[in-house]
Amino acid sequence: MLLILATLGSNAAIASDPEEHYASATDLNASVANPMDGIAVSVVPSRPGVVVLVARRDRSGEAEIHMTNDDEIVAREGCADLLVGGKAEGLRALSENEYRGSSLEGAHSYRFCAGDVMFIPAGKPHQVRLRDGASFSYLTIKMKVQE
Repeated sequence: MLLILATLGSNAAIASDPEEHYASATDLNASVANPMDGIAVSVVPSRPGVVVLVARRDRSGEAEIHMTNDDEIVAREGCADLLVGGKAEGLRALSENEYRGSSLEGAHSYRFCAGDVMFIPAGKPHQVRLRDGASFSYLTIKMKVQE
């Protein structure tokens, strides 16, 4: 389950009329410096309909399916195997539009390293897998699907 561990800056609330917000690499790194249960996640201020997360993993994540949000993932540090597509095994609902599973079968695997970018449309299963001893930091921009 996604656990939000910290927020950056004092104006982390998402306003209806957003203002500029600067987050240095130092601030981003500090906000996710201590993963608990394999992940640390922090919210970066944005605008309504968009959620920006900075994350650091030191172990693989579960398979995920988001039905109402597209994800744009930008690798910051390290490498991971990003699995996209296929069928989620052991699928369970976290809410009406969010699902998690134990693994993906038949997914395409991308070696995903610092600087790489991946767009994942709503409804497409995906999973971050780390190799032994790896650590991986990334940004995820979650965009509400237009109805």
